[in-house]
Amino acid sequence: MELSEKKLTPGQEILEGYYLVPGIKIKLIKQSSDKHSEVAVGSTLEGILDFDVRIGEPIYLDNKNKNTSPITGIKKDGNRLFLKTDTSIYELVPPTDSIKNNTDNKSPNLIGMEKNIERELRRAQANAINGKDLLLLTEKRFNLSKIERTPEIINQISLVSKEISKYMVTVDTLLEFKTLVEKLDRNYYFTIGTISHENAHANMTEALCGKHRGYSIVVFKKEDGTYGYQPISHFDFSSVLDPEEKIKKEIRVTNAPEEYGNKLSPGDKNRIQELEKQLKNL
Repeated sequence: MELSEKKLTPGQEILEGYYLVPGIKIKLIKQSSDKHSEVAVGSTLEGILDFDVRIGEPIYLDNKNKNTSPITGIKKDGNRLFLKTDTSIYELVPPTDSIKNNTDNKSPNLIGMEKNIERELRRAQANAINGKDLLLLTEKRFNLSKIERTPEIINQISLVSKEISKYMVTVDTLLEFKTLVEKLDRNYYFTIGTISHENAHANMTEALCGKHRGYSIVVFKKEDGTYGYQPISHFDFSSVLDPEEKIKKEIRVTNAPEEYGNKLSPGDKNRIQELEKQLKNL
């Protein structure tokens, strides 16, 4: 198996998009090895991840009782993901005890919900925006959010948000969001990590007495023609009148995945930086 490796530097953290955080259970299956490897092809390595996965470092499991050799490269093949060491190639697969969806005995309401979500997803995929154009729209809305909220600025933000919504599937509940993410047909770790990450925002919103307004997936086209997906958790503290209190609550909600043991997305980090600037300028 050939691995087309990216430019990776020693110590660089990888697989952030798969939400592989310490404490999560993972499973690796050896797919190939050279004559220097003592572990047979087809053998498994499964356990609780001890540290972030980084280039040039082994993957340690179960308090360093299990480990690979240092990781030297990665390859994505559709939904499959492979990790390379100097002597072996491992595939990252769902843990043995991962829960499979039971497709039997679904209620008519659940079946109807799934069909509606699938129809909306197909609509968004058919209208998918180019990834670069989505980035421009997102940056425009972000830059507008830093400006004083005059009626004109509010109108511009609304227009940009309306444009982005054309490429978006929005649902109200966690069950609907779970169904939506599962229909993206992505890697197991991306699926459970995305659900956990966005639900952390929702849980913190409710803990701080804010209004959670549902979840969305923005669909865009990558350069290779495949679909990309940007998850969003919508929250609102408009009822909070004190500006300082409102910003502090928004920071807590944006930082919630990290508080719950997950990781912040690049968008989360940028938003926190901007909110902290706003707090200093009060």
